[in-house]
Amino acid sequence: MKNKHKISAFAAVFTVITLVLGAASVIGAMFQRKKLK
Repeated sequence: MKNKHKISAFAAVFTVITLVLGAASVIGAMFQRKKLK
């Protein structure tokens, strides 16, 4: 039972990191576009 909880917690952290990285890349792309214009 403990191992299963650990895996789900790791999956949640991994999902959050992926979302943050995705948002950061999107914001960075928008910022670069504004800078070019």
